[in-house]
Amino acid sequence: MAFTELRPLAKPPQKLKDQKTGVDLTYRAKWARLLVRGQLAREVNILQSLPHEIPGRLPGKFPWTRDNLPLRSDVQLGHEGKPEREYKLCIVGAGMAGLYIALILDTLNIPGISFDFFEASDRIGGRCLTHEFSKIPHDYYEVGAMRFPVIPVMERTFDLFRRTGTNTIPYYYSEDTVNCPILFNNVRLLKPPEWSANPFKIDGVSNTYARRDPGSIMSEVIQPYVDALNDDPEDGFRMLMEVDNYSTRDQYNDYRGIEYLETFTGSTTSFNGAFSEYVIESIDFAAEEWRCIEDGVETLVKNVWRKLRTKPQLKKKVTRMSSDGTIWEPAMLVNIEGESEDLRYDTVFCTPTLGCMQKMDLTRAHLNWGQKSAIRGLTYGPSTKVAIKFSRPWWITECGIESAGIGSTDELIRTCVYPSYNLHDGAQNPAVLLCSYTWRQDALRIGSLVHADSPSGEDELKEALLQGLARLHAISYDTIKPLYMTHHAWNWQQDPNTMGAFADFGPAEFSTLYPYLTRPAGLGALQFAGEAMSAHHAWIVGALESGYRAVSAFFTRFGLSDAERRLEEEFGPPPPELEVQENGTEHLQVLLGSLSDEVRKRLEEAMFREGGRGA
Repeated sequence: MAFTELRPLAKPPQKLKDQKTGVDLTYRAKWARLLVRGQLAREVNILQSLPHEIPGRLPGKFPWTRDNLPLRSDVQLGHEGKPEREYKLCIVGAGMAGLYIALILDTLNIPGISFDFFEASDRIGGRCLTHEFSKIPHDYYEVGAMRFPVIPVMERTFDLFRRTGTNTIPYYYSEDTVNCPILFNNVRLLKPPEWSANPFKIDGVSNTYARRDPGSIMSEVIQPYVDALNDDPEDGFRMLMEVDNYSTRDQYNDYRGIEYLETFTGSTTSFNGAFSEYVIESIDFAAEEWRCIEDGVETLVKNVWRKLRTKPQLKKKVTRMSSDGTIWEPAMLVNIEGESEDLRYDTVFCTPTLGCMQKMDLTRAHLNWGQKSAIRGLTYGPSTKVAIKFSRPWWITECGIESAGIGSTDELIRTCVYPSYNLHDGAQNPAVLLCSYTWRQDALRIGSLVHADSPSGEDELKEALLQGLARLHAISYDTIKPLYMTHHAWNWQQDPNTMGAFADFGPAEFSTLYPYLTRPAGLGALQFAGEAMSAHHAWIVGALESGYRAVSAFFTRFGLSDAERRLEEEFGPPPPELEVQENGTEHLQVLLGSLSDEVRKRLEEAMFREGGRGA
């Protein structure tokens, strides 16, 4: 959230469509496809030049290219054509990815397939968390996911709402909502400013910035890349790859100017992220309509749980996963903390955050270099939220903020969110205000005042919040302090079961790591899922798409073609980033994720010698 959003582009991006399948694509999904195809072409060519034993075959025709890869029917994985047998599976982690995988498996109810479901914490839902101050309606705030743009890429999320009977209501997102305040450089405004007049009295910043709408400036920055993508998507992506090693901050050599733009259009240090990510996110996630879940996002979690026959077992922390099979009959051993015997499974779906995976012993899980690197180094963005329960909604009665929206400031609280769900609960009834929602460095700063047992011991935080709210709303501190009833704060960076809020790819990280995060390990018996393993990371839809992909890859690994067809019939076509068709890529990702350590190490060594990014 920011002071000002990107403004409409002079030439909006065109819609993308897969020319072979007719599937609508987001730009992020298209980029993900190109990255996977490019990496597969390099690896398969090198693999065919090495002595190898693989659980399938590769046609003798090569060199292969990104647009001409081995066909699915030519790459016969080891289990194709084998008689039916039973499969014992395991889901690790009961966040949205794990819950969705369980929902898929329970719904399909395929004979011979059963699973165990483990969650390390004492609750389910992961980063879908609602804090209730009481059981009174609307007496809550969203600690995690809270809003859903109504755009095509979110269709799988809205399908899950429909499938589980989860109702949504309008969510009012814009900072342009009537009477929502902006406080910057000690200047406070209540409506979109006249930028040409340097409304916030900025000294020391060029008029190139200070007298122009920052959102318009950033729209102009990404416009050349949008134009290139419109003219020829593949040429446009090549243009993006030329700057993929750079951050958004690297687009400027004016420190004061970039600080000014970042403060208004992002969170502090947000411009340290990959510029390529900034461009594509700006294209794919522009939305005019937003929705939220009236009774809190945990309503969705509970609704999914009710539909499951196989419930997650809580306080079952997985400490080790290791391979226990061959490339022809892969299997995994799973150790639960405090239990002496390992459990053996034909496939494990591993859905915790990468930070939490780093706490596990995966030394014998046959991970490739890219997977190890991602588990160790992929950035997870910090996020902190603080909500106060007041005895009445003074922001409505005293400040006239009657249509929700957001207020913004350069002070500690940064972004104040006026809830959309309690607008009509009465002027004299208690109401909750999400008085601070922060990301990245802003979240680390205010997060340092947050305690694990909030609100206990948070007097300094409480005082900072009330003072900040008074200045942002130009209301007396003495007016709002007596209205304070209680508060609650959450710092996702301090949560041992997440170790961060969302995957936040830095320069070159997505292009380097994504092809390996979407590939199995453990000789093909360890499937990774979670929002970080999706082109649409940082959103619930990314977790859902990764869950679909992981189940599809399991079916492919074991030659369960009828199950694959049922998956598509019941849960819709594959996510747009996933290519399961004859000339697609899923079968090759599964094949390369099933290599033995010996073959994989030879492949990695050859990749590094030839200048590839790793295998």
